[in-house]
Amino acid sequence: MAHDVFISYSSQDKPVADRVCHALEEKGQRCWIAPRDIPYGAEWQDAIIDALTRAGAMVLIFTRNTNESAHVRREVAAALEAGAIVIPFRTEEATPQGALRYNLINLHWMDAISPPLEAHIEGLIATLEKLRDPPAEAPAPLDGTGASPPPRPAREHESGAPAPWTPTIDRRFEIVAGLAIVAAALGYFSSLWIFSLVLTIPLIWRANYTRTSPSGRASWGLRLFASLAAAVISIAAIAAGKH
Repeated sequence: MAHDVFISYSSQDKPVADRVCHALEEKGQRCWIAPRDIPYGAEWQDAIIDALTRAGAMVLIFTRNTNESAHVRREVAAALEAGAIVIPFRTEEATPQGALRYNLINLHWMDAISPPLEAHIEGLIATLEKLRDPPAEAPAPLDGTGASPPPRPAREHESGAPAPWTPTIDRRFEIVAGLAIVAAALGYFSSLWIFSLVLTIPLIWRANYTRTSPSGRASWGLRLFASLAAAVISIAAIAAGKH
């Protein structure tokens, strides 16, 4: 049977390892710990390697005794090689040495030095539960019948054909305002002030109602500028046409 957690420890730290194992299993974390889970008659090393390859995570009970344990060094190396997550659980003020330092130097440690030990074990359990639970997937959108909607057909430009060019809302505003000014100027210089008014007034209205944002029409400043610019030239055209 596969296990969630492989507990690695020095034989001198068995009381602490047993406490951690008991607390994890009370919370539903299936643990593998030697010698309890080694089948009778099985090769010790083979049983450990098999358990390491099946477990998703290793909890390393780390004390000053850990540096002296050749078995722990081999277990840590085998766990990392198998792709398991190694969580050093330090219960004494000690630092890894030699090969252990090489393998553990980049790992995030859990310090359980200050009593009570059970409080730190609760944090360890929460960490293991997060590692075991897969990330939640976003639910698929449903229509009124509870079924997933059919895929949206690809538009022409989504299928590879180039999309037709359309001016942006700001560009359309500039075009409309520019046409209003050109029409007013044309009427002024040709003394056709009636023609100027016929073209300019609708263009001023269009400039006022050209949207420059998805939430509304052109801003007050832009509308005022377009109206005043075209109106001033129109008035000048009317004055010139009367002379």
